[in-house]
Amino acid sequence: MGFLASTFTWWNGATLGTKFGLRSMAKMGEDALGNVYYQGGKDTAGNPRRWVIYQGATDASRVPPAWFSWLHHQVDDVPDRALPPIRAWQKPAVPNMTGTALAYRPSGALEMGGKRAAATGDYEAWTPEGVIMRWLAAAVLVVVLGVGGWFGYRALTTPVAKVAAVQQELPGAEEPANSSIETIDTGAATIATGGTPMAQRVAVLGLLNKRNGETREVTLKPGQATRMGDVVLRLRACEQTAPWEQEQLTGAFVQVLVRGVDTKWRRSFSGWLYKERPALNAVQHPIYDVWTKSCAMTFPATRPDTAPVAEALPAKRSSARKSPAADAPTTDDAGPSAPSSAPASNAT
Repeated sequence: MGFLASTFTWWNGATLGTKFGLRSMAKMGEDALGNVYYQGGKDTAGNPRRWVIYQGATDASRVPPAWFSWLHHQVDDVPDRALPPIRAWQKPAVPNMTGTALAYRPSGALEMGGKRAAATGDYEAWTPEGVIMRWLAAAVLVVVLGVGGWFGYRALTTPVAKVAAVQQELPGAEEPANSSIETIDTGAATIATGGTPMAQRVAVLGLLNKRNGETREVTLKPGQATRMGDVVLRLRACEQTAPWEQEQLTGAFVQVLVRGVDTKWRRSFSGWLYKERPALNAVQHPIYDVWTKSCAMTFPATRPDTAPVAEALPAKRSSARKSPAADAPTTDDAGPSAPSSAPASNAT
């Protein structure tokens, strides 16, 4: 081994530093492969330190079993004195030959000609029963998983379309005929102060399904209704306070009908819902929640106290029940009063 190799490499034998340090160590013996063994000093456990200086490449498999026992303190003395003599049937130690030309190769290996003895007939290849059915089941499972994954991907990536208001025939046969909530016939006439008529206003409602967390926006005009699954939203009116009012409120009169497990429709809510005060009159239902988001309408350019008096609207018949006292004549309509029979006063 050259001077440079022994100075800068450790895998080609002992380095110069190791050889210099072994001068104070005792040489204990040498094996048949030329490896030299040393002992000297103490380790942390108090045992003597032991070394091996390889003859050639540094390979632990080149240490014979007897000297291996000595290096690992399995015997106290060198193998020649601590172990019995070698038996005649024992083979000499051979290092690991894997990767070399002397490595073991069976008769059927390519390096040995690639030929092996024919089978004796006591071997039969194993074939699982129903292997075709298993492959078919695996193929069906793959197809089902692929289709399910595709539909799941489409459901996650496809945007949810907003629900458009639809005028349709809705359930409500169980509602009493003389319902206390009726829409007043205002027609399409414009309000005298210049505001938007009730029939032309547009309200946006929010609907929440508490079971799946799905939220939708519903756009309706007064008198319209829409159905989404087992819930029907019906808008009776929507109102917004004028800009010159001190307290700004946006409200909608909403009726909520829900179909129960018995397939019957029942009204679960009827009343005003306010955007600014949702807790003032909330929809108490275990599955659905409804709230007001906006009411699109316009107001006159001037306040009522500064606007000119407009022509009165034609009288419209209201479907609300009138009070009996409203039909009775008042004392102001009794006609001209009779002249007094008291004498005139002479006071000047």
